[in-house]
Amino acid sequence: MGEEVKATYPENWVKRIKPFADAVGKTVEEVSAALEPEVGKPGDEALEVLGSEEFTPFATLQPGLARLSIPPAILRKNINLLRVPKVVVPAVSINSYPMTTILPPILDDKSFVEALKVGGVLKVGVTEVTSAVKAALAKRVRLFELPGMLAERMEKFAEACDDPVVSADFFEIRNMVIKKSYADVMHALGIEGAFVTDSRKNAFLEKLESILWSEISNFQTQLTGWNKIWMETAANPAVLASSIASALGGGAGAGLIPAGASQPPDTAFLRDAAEATITAINRVFAGFGIPIARALAYEAQKIRTILENDRLPMMIGATNKELMLKMLGVDVANDYVRLERNLVQYIVAVMEYPKIEAGQYEILYLSEMLKLGVSINFDRLINKTTTHRKEHSTF
Repeated sequence: MGEEVKATYPENWVKRIKPFADAVGKTVEEVSAALEPEVGKPGDEALEVLGSEEFTPFATLQPGLARLSIPPAILRKNINLLRVPKVVVPAVSINSYPMTTILPPILDDKSFVEALKVGGVLKVGVTEVTSAVKAALAKRVRLFELPGMLAERMEKFAEACDDPVVSADFFEIRNMVIKKSYADVMHALGIEGAFVTDSRKNAFLEKLESILWSEISNFQTQLTGWNKIWMETAANPAVLASSIASALGGGAGAGLIPAGASQPPDTAFLRDAAEATITAINRVFAGFGIPIARALAYEAQKIRTILENDRLPMMIGATNKELMLKMLGVDVANDYVRLERNLVQYIVAVMEYPKIEAGQYEILYLSEMLKLGVSINFDRLINKTTTHRKEHSTF
């Protein structure tokens, strides 16, 4: 039958239609006939409009395909086979990157979640800072609102399709909306009962937004000023830092500042700025900041795990995750994950800076911080810049 199909339709058409036809138990001829009133005769133009949710929404394709007596659930499950395949970029763990920096490492997602549930030492450290940053950025893109919106959409879509809701995914999301559970996180800190309230969460995030971003931005401003002073005295910090790195590695001239390079400016004011930032961090976490930050981050991680469920989009009538998020009014910019990672590492680096001894290693450390800080849009953080596109926003 394959040869007959190829002789009847363009090869590209068969390549797209046949997997769908096989999945729903129909022939290429039957599916092609059902699609023709909507997309036209089989060919490149028909493939183009068929591959786009914008040009051919599921609702417009469903009537013609329904006449083939394809069960509605089977149709929804396999409709993506008619679309243009999405290019999937594999997730890369932070720990998989080569160690090209001397700045403190940060936790990957797996170790971060484990850190939330164990320990319980009441001090502001990497886990607490990571928790706070993840929670604050998650709120900006409405991540905490998604479970409620998803549950509502799933229920309405099921009713529209005359399907009973029996999915375990639905009830997992619904339970998250009705009863948020932070037991694992709170138990590690010796806290029992309904401690994490909306008012406490909102108060913590408001305090963080008003204090932390401006202090971190101020440190980068001071660091940039230090670098400018050095450049104006005819030294090149980038070259010097490279030489120091080589020296620390035991290369030729180990322990020596390159000949002809001016001494770097005094770093005392940078250490003062770091101390001020640490004081600000302590102020953010004063009171119940630590348990609230951990609970918020734990909730965000659970929501992200749910969003990775491949079956979720079709349960609200979307064909893919991207369209699902747009339907929910959430559109996260591509640089979001990188911003989160860089911001966490930068803040931790500032916290660790007072422990760095003065000397060549300190200069290399500051050079790495400067490069990292340039990649962070601090104005965007402070001003809560949001770009609206129709009904969805981008952080």
